[in-house]
Amino acid sequence: MNLRNMMNSLLKLSSSISINNGKNLFKKGFVKKIISKKIDDIYHVYGRVLDNKNEYSIHIKFNFNNEVKDVKCTCDQFEENSKEVKNYTCSHILATMYKFYYEASNKVQKQEIKNTKNLKEALNIDIKLKEVKINNKNEYYLELRAGKENTIAVEALGKFLFYDDNNFKYKDYLVVELLRKKFKEDKERIVNGRSFKIYDNELKELLSLIDSKKEVVLNYDYMNYTSQIYNEDIPLIFTIKKKGDAILVKPQKKNLIPLNYDKDVWIYEKKIYLPSENQLKYYKGVYEKLRDKENLLYKCTDENLKKILFILGEISKDIIIDETIKEEINKINTPKFYIKKEGVNIICDLKIDYINSLHGIKDNRFIEKLEMTLERYKFIRKNEKFIFIGNEEDKYTLLKEGLEFLNKIGRVILSRDFKDINLINSIDIVSNLREFKEKFYFDYKIEGLEYEEIPEVLNTIRRGSPFYKTRRSSFLDLKDEKLVGFFRVLEELNLFKDTYEKEIEVNKFDLLHLENKINNKKLPFIYGEEKINILLEKLKNKEKEYIVPDNLNAKLREYQKVGYNWLRTIEDLGFGGILADDMGLGKTIQTIALLLSREGKRSLIITPTAVIYNWKSEFEKFAPSLKVGIIHGSLKERINTLDEFNTYDVLLTTYGTLRRDISLYEDKDFDFCIIDEGQNIKNKASKVSEAVKLVKANCKIALTGTPIENNLLELWSIFDFIMPMYLYSEESFKMKFTKGSDEDLKELKMLISPFILRRLKEDVLDELPEKIEKEYIIPMSSKQKQVYNGYLREVKKKLKESKRSKILIFSYLTKLRQLCLDPSLLIEDFKEESSKIKALEEIINEVLEVNKKIIVFSQFTSVLNKIGNKLDNNNIEYLYLDGSVSAKERLKLAKEFNEGNKKVFLISLKAGGVGLNLTAANVVVHFDPWWNPAVENQATDRAYRIGQKNVVEVIKLISKDTIEEKIVRLQEEKKELISKVIDGNSLNGDKLNSITEEELLNLFS
Repeated sequence: MNLRNMMNSLLKLSSSISINNGKNLFKKGFVKKIISKKIDDIYHVYGRVLDNKNEYSIHIKFNFNNEVKDVKCTCDQFEENSKEVKNYTCSHILATMYKFYYEASNKVQKQEIKNTKNLKEALNIDIKLKEVKINNKNEYYLELRAGKENTIAVEALGKFLFYDDNNFKYKDYLVVELLRKKFKEDKERIVNGRSFKIYDNELKELLSLIDSKKEVVLNYDYMNYTSQIYNEDIPLIFTIKKKGDAILVKPQKKNLIPLNYDKDVWIYEKKIYLPSENQLKYYKGVYEKLRDKENLLYKCTDENLKKILFILGEISKDIIIDETIKEEINKINTPKFYIKKEGVNIICDLKIDYINSLHGIKDNRFIEKLEMTLERYKFIRKNEKFIFIGNEEDKYTLLKEGLEFLNKIGRVILSRDFKDINLINSIDIVSNLREFKEKFYFDYKIEGLEYEEIPEVLNTIRRGSPFYKTRRSSFLDLKDEKLVGFFRVLEELNLFKDTYEKEIEVNKFDLLHLENKINNKKLPFIYGEEKINILLEKLKNKEKEYIVPDNLNAKLREYQKVGYNWLRTIEDLGFGGILADDMGLGKTIQTIALLLSREGKRSLIITPTAVIYNWKSEFEKFAPSLKVGIIHGSLKERINTLDEFNTYDVLLTTYGTLRRDISLYEDKDFDFCIIDEGQNIKNKASKVSEAVKLVKANCKIALTGTPIENNLLELWSIFDFIMPMYLYSEESFKMKFTKGSDEDLKELKMLISPFILRRLKEDVLDELPEKIEKEYIIPMSSKQKQVYNGYLREVKKKLKESKRSKILIFSYLTKLRQLCLDPSLLIEDFKEESSKIKALEEIINEVLEVNKKIIVFSQFTSVLNKIGNKLDNNNIEYLYLDGSVSAKERLKLAKEFNEGNKKVFLISLKAGGVGLNLTAANVVVHFDPWWNPAVENQATDRAYRIGQKNVVEVIKLISKDTIEEKIVRLQEEKKELISKVIDGNSLNGDKLNSITEEELLNLFS
């Protein structure tokens, strides 16, 4: 048994932290019992160690070569780490070994003292060593001095070593025995009778036997050193700091010299050192690198810093850690947070695995920051542990953010009982869509949540709470958008049921909702989603192409064939749709083609009064084989037609007529119900909307170029007709979309896109001529401006003093707009001619000079009459149309304008904005601007449509420095409405609104 070798063997396996803590436990007397014994060439050491009021049992085994065979300790640290590290040595094992080494060494020393006392007149021996260079190799010549009191040189060394009457002290005896052994092996060892040759590789063996209290004289490199032998590590000193992006390691060199080739004997500060094998193992490489350098530089990475600190910690315990490197060191000294449940409490143990026990590596400020972090998540220190004192919201925060944050700055280890407190998010959802007997079923499961809890979860989501605590004490993470999205889908699918079960039957509308959620990645993956795609592919018009009827007296353009195909697909799948093509692209002919292809079906078409005869004329022209009836005129005529409705293929009626006759439709079922200018039902509360939605039909289709004019509820109202409840209830729609985020609007667009087909002129009509739009800013005359400004001041004063309402504000605005056009409309004695009428007169004359035709739109019939009087005075013939003109007369006027000699057509915006084909016009003038640009565009498209061969010039007349300029700006804001949801790809911009009281008041500013 060699005590030193046993100790070194164990130290090789140990970290600096375990060594340092083990020494402290030993020095404080916490090792209570040591037992050792040899059994079958295995040496066993047993011990018991007290630590933090706990007692641990230790067992160490050494083989016959004094090497560690096995170690065991009953502490938690050993149990955890020994699974990953063979022969892991904790501080308790080291403490036991230090105690064993101390007691065993004392026994040996006592035996040496006893042996020395038995020697009579023992000789003192002094030793001198001299370095000799032979063939560039070191050898040492040893000389002895001996004597009982004073020593003298031994001249005949050979006789002295073997003289039997010589009595030596124990340590000297070991030296003499070594020399005797070497001499027996090699008689040439003794030189000149008095010197003993010691080879370079034998130097450490010799010096390790010399009594540490004895001084040895060493002559090395022609210098004499008188020193004791220090059988310990060299007390090296290093400084480590950060320099730019590098780690700098700088030694304090103080006459450090290796005495032999193996570099296991050193002179340091004129003292002779025999370092441990552990120090030598790591220092030799560093020494070689430093031979020609003042310091070492390494790239500053965590990996390099860990290696440097570990190696320096094995070499020396005197490392100066500069402030510049402390922050980097804190990053690699991994804190461990052991979180567990103890009864009703949540406990956290904070431990830091330092690379080693270097002085200065433990940064108290860093530890304070860690403790402050724990305090942030409601842990307070109590003795050596931290106890959680937070409420349920704090517990959710710990699960949601805290554990993740602690894992970023260290490592979190959760006990098995703590893991039962789950944070449930979208990855915990298992869902499946299956088909059975042509029906679809959606089943789902959320681990840790009962189905009965789902209504309360939904209430919690509505309250805006970030979490829901389940009956099993887990937490639903309601900040997880996918999880919340999943619950909202459950609510939508389960709309008309009181309880939530593990399986929900879904209809075709629900399938489309699911597809939208999946594509938006708002749901976790749903197994079976391919079943939805079958339905979706049909909606994308990819599966079947329908043949256009041969008896259609027209050749459809390519885009019109696509529209016809889409309408047929919509009907085949049992849905409804909105054909929202731009004005003038032939929504009528596409509809006629659809109904002709389904000859024998019963169809009802509801139109504005102004165009009912247009439709009749179009059917007679393009589909004469269809029998068409008109429900218009007297009550008797309407009843007669309805009584014979089975004899007609198509019935035409107007919105106003339907509203009056709706009771007559109670027992009528149609195959198709088609509404023209579908924006007429944009207000769901109107009597017209209510009547239209009461009509029973298998397939409902809306035709409109402006499915949204002012706000998204208009779109909902049209969908409420074609596919009731597809866009949810009005309240749910408002809550979700009208004030929703851009992401919600994107979802809405995806929901509606299969059921709206919209093409713009510029996209499909390459042959359509150019449309040139101009704005003419017309300055008012000084007198007109004086009247306008005076009334504006009066209005502002009234608005401040009186109670405001939208009706009152609109009345003021109407008068201001009339003053912009011609003050004589309001002031009888105003004689000055209007600047706008003068400008219009010039435009009309220019048009007539080049033999073109012009349409003039205005919202005020009084203005149109003024313009008409002016034309009469100038002997210019014109046509006139306002709301008093009958539907039949409208068609005559349109034909006369297109084919006759009259080149000027005055039309009121409301009466002539739809249902007219006026492609003979080259110029369109909007005499006064309207709030909504869609209304003006509808009017413009009376001329700019299929059949137009000439460039169309659109002119807006705007009175300078007036309310009209502000109305035009308001129009620009409203142009986002259709483009954001119906046309465009971008969803950036303000949320969609109708005109508000605030917007109206801004017009007065």
